[in-house]
Amino acid sequence: MDTKLPATFWIDPKFDKCDVSELLAVLWIKTNPGLDLLGSADASARNFEFHARMPFEHFERACQALGKGIVRDGTRYWLRDFIREQFGAGESLARNHMRKPLARAWSMCGSPSLKEEIAKEYPEVCLAENGSPYQAHAKGQSRTEQNISEQSRTEQSRAEGVQGESPQAPSTRPRSVKSGSSRPADHPAPMGPRMVAVADIFRRRPESVWSEAEKKALSGAGLVELTQDDFDDQIAVMRAFYRATIPEARRFEFCRRTGLATLLNNWPGELDKARSWRRLSGGEGDGVTKVA
Repeated sequence: MDTKLPATFWIDPKFDKCDVSELLAVLWIKTNPGLDLLGSADASARNFEFHARMPFEHFERACQALGKGIVRDGTRYWLRDFIREQFGAGESLARNHMRKPLARAWSMCGSPSLKEEIAKEYPEVCLAENGSPYQAHAKGQSRTEQNISEQSRTEQSRAEGVQGESPQAPSTRPRSVKSGSSRPADHPAPMGPRMVAVADIFRRRPESVWSEAEKKALSGAGLVELTQDDFDDQIAVMRAFYRATIPEARRFEFCRRTGLATLLNNWPGELDKARSWRRLSGGEGDGVTKVA
């Protein structure tokens, strides 16, 4: 995902004693292309040294600088403030449309120790996975009490109907989206999170609505069935290509699609083009280096 880095990063006293290499390592940790919605990612020496162009020892020093802000379990790490910085916390997170995708990501977390730390820091995430409204628990109301309360209100409404008072009819206000359209949060994993990742190629917001044609194109491109590693690799290559600076002389050769559905309908060819660009931009390439 396209990670947001708060402006306070540059004035954080934790990094006052970091040299340039350590600060760059911290930046990599916070913007690692492998970060999931929870702010968790693998940090192998190979990936770090390839992306950051420095020895892995700088990663270890960066972790020391982050202190309690990073939690590690073997080669995997989790950034404690990531969810707060990207989506919010507390009631604002409980009301956020990304709450359910976060809950699903939490339920599938493969590290028990990281999963426990996430639950401690963001209880609203695991409460969402259990189907319990965060507000009810925040007020100390149990799930059983909530069900009893809802049942009482239903029975009272029915009684009023019998006495001649019709219960309030549910809102019939039409949805603000076209028929067949939906948002990534309306879909379970892996469909929902992958919709967010694909849309990020065009810098589309996670809450933006997808048309039925775009969803069909996503399925037709085979991206939903890919393993997570293959999906992450393809998205990283395509994102870098679509954000690269293409020299005017090579615009025709490396032309890019302007719409999400069109890109997905032509995914294999566009992926070949993106990989070709990466090779031409220098070895494995960063996808941004200008090509003469």
